[in-house]
Amino acid sequence: MESDQAHWLPPGGGRTVRWKNGRGSTRELWVWPPGSSFEAGDFDWRVSIAGVGEDGPFSSFPEHQRLLSISSGPGLELDHGPAAPRARLRPLEPYRFDGAWPTRARLLGAAVTDFGVLLRRGAVAAELEVLPLARRRWRLEAEAHEAACLYLLAGAARARLARAEEPFDLKADGALLLPPRPAGFELDLEGRSDDTRLYCLRLRRLG
Repeated sequence: MESDQAHWLPPGGGRTVRWKNGRGSTRELWVWPPGSSFEAGDFDWRVSIAGVGEDGPFSSFPEHQRLLSISSGPGLELDHGPAAPRARLRPLEPYRFDGAWPTRARLLGAAVTDFGVLLRRGAVAAELEVLPLARRRWRLEAEAHEAACLYLLAGAARARLARAEEPFDLKADGALLLPPRPAGFELDLEGRSDDTRLYCLRLRRLG
């Protein structure tokens, strides 16, 4: 995709990448900036979907902050050892922690799927929220050099950038990637079913 052009990833889209610790795999939705990669470790942010099917350690990312939310399943408990108190992650509640912390996950019942973001320390700020859109309309107004990722958890929606002729028809498990633009952007979103719900991740470079 071009550096400033919106891009729609269909359900199941993205690149499959093995975890650093080799215990599983991640479906990588977005790595920024263009030309960077998870393998090289030169990215500012990385957005991904991963399944956790058993208890075990998380990979270490000493140069990054982490933002995590359980997108399906009953939840996780994260043990950070002496670095921080244990955290119980309930579905759809964002949790932020340091990628350098030793972290071990325990399933709270069945397997889970999580929506995860890696953010280069001191370089990027991020906010993650869940939008219970249903059949309503909603507008995203991004400031200059702000980016966004919309990941559809359920239902369907139609998105249209201001002054764009063609809309994006969004389906569950797909992601709309909105790179930063010098003048920012405006996006109108319309829910197309009663159960439409999505993550809205906003990203902004610091400094």
